[in-house]
Amino acid sequence: MKSSNTTNDLIHFKSKKQELEKLHKREDYLKEKMHSNKASDNSHKVLQYPNKRKKTVKKFITLIEYFKSKLGKVGKFLKIIIYFLIFIILFLTIDKFLLSKNQKTLSSGGSTNFISESTSIPISKESAYSKIIDQSIKKYTGVSYKVKSNNMHKNGNRVYATGYFNDPSEGKIYFDIVLQNNNPESLVINGTEYVK
Repeated sequence: MKSSNTTNDLIHFKSKKQELEKLHKREDYLKEKMHSNKASDNSHKVLQYPNKRKKTVKKFITLIEYFKSKLGKVGKFLKIIIYFLIFIILFLTIDKFLLSKNQKTLSSGGSTNFISESTSIPISKESAYSKIIDQSIKKYTGVSYKVKSNNMHKNGNRVYATGYFNDPSEGKIYFDIVLQNNNPESLVINGTEYVK
């Protein structure tokens, strides 16, 4: 027969029960410790205003209530006038702010960018412009006199010139002419415009 070891296989219920009780006590102890830590934590508490702040807030609230009670007693017509005045004051304030902002952008240059450009005409191009002016005056007036251009300057793609031609019976006849892209845009002689 087999010999059996019964002493090793036995479970002592009394010791197991004590072990389980110790375990439960330990869990209870940990729960209590956690609970006591939470209780000592001040993050869940509601903080009160200092007394000075409380008084200031109370004064402000009573002031608002005072105005509400006074406005409640005033008629609807007076309320409309008060709201209208508040609206006008706000409108004028905003308008002044926007107007000053627009004036700043205009004074700082705004959207116009001026570029310095030479207005003088080189001598090589001056003779070409003189020929164009001579042909234009002869074409529009029908005269065959010699045309002399005195002053000539340019601005962008326009050339402005003044000059005269000699009429044997009248003397010097002065003209003003504007050329744009080498074509006459305006020709004025004695106040009469020949090119429009």
